Amino acid sequence: MRLILISFVGLSSLLAGCADAHDCNKSCEKLFGQQAGECNIPIPGHTGDEMLTMCEDHCEQAMSQAGEAGDYNPNERTSGNEDVALENDAQAALWMQCVDETACDDLKSNYCAPTTNFP
Repeated sequence: MRLILISFVGLSSLLAGCADAHDCNKSCEKLFGQQAGECNIPIPGHTGDEMLTMCEDHCEQAMSQAGEAGDYNPNERTSGNEDVALENDAQAALWMQCVDETACDDLKSNYCAPTTNFP
């Protein structure tokens, strides 16, 4: 019984570590934050704090909806004018991974959409 409990605690810790690897706040901070290692993407007519809030709201809304990735591919560069919506948790997970793994110059060039335009 004790071995099962220890195994469960270890597995829970491992899974919690995986869940923390990507989260909406971390991804949005990378896009709009002003600290070292963050991209500070300027959006005309909006402050960084406004964009951070919009980004987090959009991501969290998607995370609350179960679904499949479908044809969403964050690794395709967009023109930057179209609204790309994250519709569910699978798409949000792909988006967070893309943001985490992509350099700021590429994020500013419309990779990992949405990065500048949140519907």
